[in-house]
Amino acid sequence: MKLPKYDGNIHPNEWIKQIQICCFLKKIVKDDDILQIAKTMIDPIIINNNMILENNITSLEELNNLLKQQNSFLIFKNSSKRKLQLLKFQIKNDDMTKYILEFRSLCRDAEINDFEEQKKYFIQSILPINLIDSFIIKESNSMNELIKNFDDFLLNYSRIIKNNSCVALKHIATGKYLSSCNKKYQNSNYNLVYCGDNILNNDALWIISNNNITNLITFQNSITLKHKSSSNNYLSVDSDYKACGGNEGLTIDWTLQHSKNERNYLESKDNVLLKISFGKNTNVKNLTLRSHENILKIDNNDYQEVFAHENRIGGIDEWCIELIE
Repeated sequence: MKLPKYDGNIHPNEWIKQIQICCFLKKIVKDDDILQIAKTMIDPIIINNNMILENNITSLEELNNLLKQQNSFLIFKNSSKRKLQLLKFQIKNDDMTKYILEFRSLCRDAEINDFEEQKKYFIQSILPINLIDSFIIKESNSMNELIKNFDDFLLNYSRIIKNNSCVALKHIATGKYLSSCNKKYQNSNYNLVYCGDNILNNDALWIISNNNITNLITFQNSITLKHKSSSNNYLSVDSDYKACGGNEGLTIDWTLQHSKNERNYLESKDNVLLKISFGKNTNVKNLTLRSHENILKIDNNDYQEVFAHENRIGGIDEWCIELIE
């Protein structure tokens, strides 16, 4: 192993560690011998022998402190901080191991040891930035914990439901998919919403969207469900609390409630409740979407009824959300 030269392009702490390792491998173990070797490996542009003599350097620790007092070290730290500011991690493409190694090395070189400051740089380095869930950040109390939580997040990335994802909602009790079509309810301008087949088809595809700054679908923020194959056909309820599809004059904002409250963001195969606030002013009712085996007959066809209610929550209110694309 070749003795490393100190030229200002490495943190003094790391350079001295490398000197010590080289000396150990060469069976040089006396502190004075190691110090003398270290002195000879410093570029004279950084520190010359006269400066070492003037400061009466008698230990590696004193030599380390002297190196840190030089302008070269200040430039090195600021350069490391600039690199940290420019560091980016592309969630879909980049290697997490390499990224974490570079991130932590730059924090060390820039002497950024405060967790809150490290966290700030970590958050701004992730692309796309709006994929970081605030729950991951808030629940992390150290850099190790933040990295662990983020790594867990990445493991499930392919299952995470994001803004404008195409999803399907399977009614757990009956195994049928929430569906819509261009047929209207009798004496209504609104499209029919029902539980259709047990096998997924185009009538059961919905685009889930939110207005949150994050790209994730979370459980605090309202969402809309737009039927993929019907123009301006949003999931809503009419004045009789029947589930319907439409846009004008309808409340189309829903909130999701996780049946187990395991996390803040939505993943494929999560069991959820769909809730909507219906009404105005003081007459607002908090309704939950439900289906059962009651049949609606429209144009001589049978459809499993879907409606909203304000009664006690039960098993027939649960839906399994599936990510399609």
